[in-house]
Amino acid sequence: MLEYNPTRALGRYLPLVEAQIYEVVRHHPGITPAALRDAVRVDPPESQTALHTHVARLNRLLAPFGVEIRSAGGGYSIRMVS
Repeated sequence: MLEYNPTRALGRYLPLVEAQIYEVVRHHPGITPAALRDAVRVDPPESQTALHTHVARLNRLLAPFGVEIRSAGGGYSIRMVS
């Protein structure tokens, strides 16, 4: 069973890790993948694949709102999409 964060992103509840990713990137645009993994405690911590999986899941949840998390220039940022 997924844990849900009581805070909401764009009017919807998100699974715990995805909510953490959204909040960290929102407060720290351009955060590196390594720093983001450390901030949200992705298991295993050295797994870049796990981080990509969570970001992809988050992007599917945010897509109806025209928002996505993207990696550009070595860091993650939130951007609006049409």
